[in-house]
Amino acid sequence: MDPLVGLGWLAVVLTFARLGSQPWHNLRSRRVEGVSATALVNNLVADLGWLWFGVASDLPPVWVVATITLPVDVLSVWVARRNLTRVSALSGSAWGLALTGAWLLGGPGGLGAVLVISVAVVLAPQVRVVLRLNHLPGLSLLTVGLAVADALTWGAYGAFVGDVTLVVYAVVLMAGTLVIGWRVVTTRRQGGGETASGRAAAYTAPS
Repeated sequence: MDPLVGLGWLAVVLTFARLGSQPWHNLRSRRVEGVSATALVNNLVADLGWLWFGVASDLPPVWVVATITLPVDVLSVWVARRNLTRVSALSGSAWGLALTGAWLLGGPGGLGAVLVISVAVVLAPQVRVVLRLNHLPGLSLLTVGLAVADALTWGAYGAFVGDVTLVVYAVVLMAGTLVIGWRVVTTRRQGGGETASGRAAAYTAPS
């Protein structure tokens, strides 16, 4: 197998593992505190955009990973459904309209240009939540580790095929993941804010 092709498919596997590990953690622990439902909704819409972009640009690893992760995206939203708010719905709708408009105005190139910021749109609500809360048992450290590997692999693949969209995706994913990982580790070392008020804040803070 061509090493470049192998790298692309490794990135596919890591992305699927990253997305699957978070809802598995939530189902196993029955905890969703600290999980941003807005981030999950935005991610579902983003993966629809990546599917669209991968097919239009003839990049099989991109559209295959988007296809196989869509059911996981739906599962993730369902598992964290009690964290859903009106903001989650409005954010996902606005993001979907932005991607549709980009396609209508610029075709694959326009869609790719907007998808460059997709990982930021997905990560920003989650980063906001982890910076506000001190009780994050719903977030998985395994997911953090897989996200780091995901970013490194997609970044390398994007660099080799000359796809700026994938490289930027990797850089932003890495930056956001490091912030989330740092907060999860530090809050657990501090005891995670295991008080009645801390638990209440975790459920009532906008996500």
